[in-house]
Amino acid sequence: MKKNKKISEKKVKNILKDASDALEAPLKEVKIRVTTMIDADVLDELKAMAKEAGVGYQSLLNLKLREVILGEAVVNKNTIRSITDKLSKLEKKVELLSKRA
Repeated sequence: MKKNKKISEKKVKNILKDASDALEAPLKEVKIRVTTMIDADVLDELKAMAKEAGVGYQSLLNLKLREVILGEAVVNKNTIRSITDKLSKLEKKVELLSKRA
C-alpha cells in the first residue's frame, strides 16, 4: 500500500506564491499547456524553422500564433538573432563579390 507523502510547508508556500504570481501576471506572461493535433509536414517545417533560428519549436509556434492571431509584429532576441545571422551572411557574400571585382 502506498503511503501519502507529506508536502513540506516551504513547498506549499512556493506553490501558493507561484499561483498568486500567475494570477497577477499579464496574460501575455502566463503560459497554458495545451494538446493539439498538427499535420506532420507542418510540424516538420516548424521544427526546421526553429532549428535554423536557434529557438525551440514551441516558442516559434507561439510567436507565429501571436503574429497571425493578434497581429503582433514580434521583435525579440530570436528575431534579432535571425536578422543578425542573415546580415552576417550577406556581408560575407558582399565581401567575396568585392574581392572578385
